[in-house]
Amino acid sequence: MSNARNNHPPCSNEVLQQLFEKRELVKRAPGALGYEDEQTGGQLAKGAACYAMTAAVQIANGHDFTPPCYVHKDWPFRREEFFPNKPARENLISAALFIIAEIERLDRAIMRKRN
Repeated sequence: MSNARNNHPPCSNEVLQQLFEKRELVKRAPGALGYEDEQTGGQLAKGAACYAMTAAVQIANGHDFTPPCYVHKDWPFRREEFFPNKPARENLISAALFIIAEIERLDRAIMRKRN
């Protein structure tokens, strides 16, 4: 099945379900949304970029190996909070979760301004 508008296959239900489940787990963690709302300097978007770049390097090199000492120089959080030693697909899922978190944070900020 393809998307007639752009001739790309649609995102699989499996990927969407995985993203939804992981995002719901994060949101249920105590203080998670408050912590995200404090990240107003682009940290969540930078976190997404770091995981996406890690996956890009893995894909370009043709393997899922990431050296244990590898920490992307732009990682905006504590070094020990960066876990790039996963397959490229999992690093892309992490990037997507950071992007979703940033979009939701922006939406909550807009809603607060309206109220």
